[in-house]
Amino acid sequence: DNDPKYNFLDPGIIDNPYNLYRQLQENDPVYWADIYQGWIITGYKDCCTVMTDMTHFVSDPMREVVATHNIANAAHTVDLYKSAMIFRQPPGYNRIHNYMSHGLTPTALEIYKKTLKEIVDELIENLLKDTNRVIDIQNEFSALIPALIISRFFNKPLEEQPLVQRWIEAVLDFFNNPNINREAIKR
Repeated sequence: DNDPKYNFLDPGIIDNPYNLYRQLQENDPVYWADIYQGWIITGYKDCCTVMTDMTHFVSDPMREVVATHNIANAAHTVDLYKSAMIFRQPPGYNRIHNYMSHGLTPTALEIYKKTLKEIVDELIENLLKDTNRVIDIQNEFSALIPALIISRFFNKPLEEQPLVQRWIEAVLDFFNNPNINREAIKR
């Protein structure tokens, strides 16, 4: 199941992929990876071309999934995936990109950075209050950060953070399980 030239599944590469990225950039900036049934493009100019030439390069993330898997809600799943910005084609992509780019200015990014630091500091402070127990770093720290950030940016009160956490988990469940049924999606 692995690639004959590059061992993408090697635990060492998964832990630290940067040497592999460098190898790909230097030796194979445009590389077909059978394991992913897709192209790995690491050359800067090639990436720019792929991202901007919508005539020759089209994102169709679900083509292979629908063709090879029995997905109960295939049409609904495809619609949901294709609504994501990364899979859109112009003019839909341009409209979303123009809207979002205002929130990604250097000034905005500094605010996000400050907010993230505050959230991380608060979480660490709370974790360190009880030093006589084992901390579940995934569930008590890492998994909470996205919901806390989203809650803070949308001015959701702290007591609504668990609801935001459930929404995030539902979205992740959907993207990790394309067979999820419509009732589960509605929740």
